[in-house]
Amino acid sequence: MARKTGLGKGLDGLIPSEVIQQQMGPQRQSVTQIKLDTIIANPYQPRTEFNQDSIEQLADSLERHGLLQPVVAVKNGDTHQLIAGERRVRAARHLGWETIGGIIRSEQQQAQLELALIENIQRDDLGPLEIARAYVRLAEEFNIEITEVAKRAGKAESTVRNVIRLLNLPEAAAQALRDGDITEGHARQILALKDEDDQAELLRLIIKNGWSVRQAEGYVRSRKKGEQPKAAVKRTLEETPLTKQISKSLGTKVRVQDTARGGRLVIDYNSEDELQKIAGYFS
Repeated sequence: MARKTGLGKGLDGLIPSEVIQQQMGPQRQSVTQIKLDTIIANPYQPRTEFNQDSIEQLADSLERHGLLQPVVAVKNGDTHQLIAGERRVRAARHLGWETIGGIIRSEQQQAQLELALIENIQRDDLGPLEIARAYVRLAEEFNIEITEVAKRAGKAESTVRNVIRLLNLPEAAAQALRDGDITEGHARQILALKDEDDQAELLRLIIKNGWSVRQAEGYVRSRKKGEQPKAAVKRTLEETPLTKQISKSLGTKVRVQDTARGGRLVIDYNSEDELQKIAGYFS
């Protein structure tokens, strides 16, 4: 099953174009040639070691195809502090280039762009996949780690990482999430299964049976224990012959919920009097 990584969506797709025009001006994406000897490394660069073979391979690509994506730098006096494109700069230096194509921003522009992107993440009309792409773009655009992305977005790191993981969904599941056929909780259960056929089967069962996230979780737990799909499906049933018998005796709905260790019996009641009546059976 084809996967959709969602990592290639441009900045224009994540921030409304009018916001970018306002923040960056008409020359926001103009590419200019930057002298390589004026470029200094980003002190916040999360990667400190670069594989030389990888740099040489990138250099070969630059020599054959040219620079496909400009670097991004902030002008600081006579130097340019690199924001994104460390590997490209190293590869260009390996080739003996004197200049490299880049986008130059002022510190104010960079700060405004970051604010615009973070504000966009906070919009309440974005779906989880759009938010995930925005988090990744924030990390790429400012060359920061996910820990720092979470801090700047005002979110828990675990929350940000869980949302980004949604970009690994199979395309069918990603589309179901976009369409509202499944929830983010369902999507995480699909990702908990590593085999693509198993993921597709779980997606089918969720939609066909209208499973809750808890039921999907029960199915995943059973499959991870090595149970076959049919047996795993039985684990998701909230109503069994036994619960029907108990429900008839108590006069209310009774459900069973499978857990990692055994399960729990859930007894519904609609009023205090009904609760007292149920308690009477156990007195």
